[in-house]
Amino acid sequence: MSSDGSESPEQQTNVDELQADLEEGNSYDTLITHYKKLIDYKNNIFKTDALLAIEKDPLIQEEVNKVRASIFQAISYEEDVIKFTQNSDDFYFSTEILTPKYVDRLCRFYHKPENRWLNAKIESVDMESQEAEVALFGPGENRLKIHGCFIKLIPAPDEMNFQVGTQCEAIYSGDGKYYPCTIEKITEAGYSVKFKKYNNKENVTLYHLREIENGKETLPDVSNMTEFKMPDHLKILPNDSEAQRKKKKKKQKALKSAFKTSQIEKASSEKQNQWQNFNSKSAGNKKGHWQANKNRESIFKTSDSVTAKVGVTGSGQAMTGYRERSRYNFENEDGGGNPQ
Repeated sequence: MSSDGSESPEQQTNVDELQADLEEGNSYDTLITHYKKLIDYKNNIFKTDALLAIEKDPLIQEEVNKVRASIFQAISYEEDVIKFTQNSDDFYFSTEILTPKYVDRLCRFYHKPENRWLNAKIESVDMESQEAEVALFGPGENRLKIHGCFIKLIPAPDEMNFQVGTQCEAIYSGDGKYYPCTIEKITEAGYSVKFKKYNNKENVTLYHLREIENGKETLPDVSNMTEFKMPDHLKILPNDSEAQRKKKKKKQKALKSAFKTSQIEKASSEKQNQWQNFNSKSAGNKKGHWQANKNRESIFKTSDSVTAKVGVTGSGQAMTGYRERSRYNFENEDGGGNPQ
């Protein structure tokens, strides 16, 4: 940029070339080139800072500071070009340099063949090339060399949010994806978690954990509590900041509400079980009564003979009789007709 804030002719030429690339469909490759340049410039700042820390000669320090100032201008320019290319002020890829302190940290890296971000562990870092060797989760030893612009560190979660009984999500070593789990134990090596879906257990680090994404608070399991007891990590301490106090109070309230709901559900379940037991016993009694009486003979029982007559068994009366049928004779008008 010039002193009045306008673009220099060289910078304008680069922007024009970038626009041409966009029209030709090479925007991705061009964008990645600028990301890599940006990281290289930041790496040079890291080197100049290290030199200034040990250099005592004022003249050399002055020259290094001039170089440093020009590098910052180049960084500002690359950031503007990236934002212009993306048509966004947000950086899609990483703009941070890789350092040896990132080794053994978990990260997300962009895998272009699959066009998605994957979880991995950083095994080694090359400061000069700004590349890292990352190990993918899953069977076998799948390792890739990835440039720093494609790598984003997974930030360290707040360990206060992950205590024994906390329901959260953890990265499963089988495929590198997050799954719901419950923290069962905390050791010096990390956290022992139990995944909900298949009940399998794993030991993970704090970096493997994250709070549940649906916005609900990650709270200890209160379903097995018979009497409410506030966990130690949620108790307010004298040296807690105001923000920590508010956060703890919010979780305390949510935990008490969860315990109350759990107790109501437990009482309701017990009543339901009592009613089901009562019904089962009643059904059994009725069934016994039926079994005891079903073998008795019916009071309307008849023999299998075609001449059998209907009667009431044990009534003391004779069986129903039949009248002999005959035709009516109308020839005798005075007699009103006599049956023949």
